[in-house]
Amino acid sequence: MDKIPIEELVPTKEIVNYLHNKKHLASKDIIEIPNVVFLVEDYLVSKSDAESLRKNNNKILANVKKAIKSDEIKTTDLALVKNEIIEKALKNYVMEPKKIAERIKENATFWKSYFEHREIKDKLK
Repeated sequence: MDKIPIEELVPTKEIVNYLHNKKHLASKDIIEIPNVVFLVEDYLVSKSDAESLRKNNNKILANVKKAIKSDEIKTTDLALVKNEIIEKALKNYVMEPKKIAERIKENATFWKSYFEHREIKDKLK
């Protein structure tokens, strides 16, 4: 398995800001920091689209937040955002916004479901 630089998964600035306010860190805390490249799985898209997603992650997320009228968004929140909104946020940055929006939504839904099931399991202990 290839090693991926941490900056490709989560912007370092966001980690520093997060850690400044938090004393304990769980995998959920890291995954909840939204990153479109992480959600798309860059090996499934063209190199130019993957690079554009990497470069424009914050702009894309800002477009989504603006469309849903929210100041904040987490990875699992993207599971509840309409595909059309994600697609529109991607339109100026990638060649295949519909395909990429579907991948983002699919993976965000996976993480939302995963954490919900994990919370239920933890409560049953």
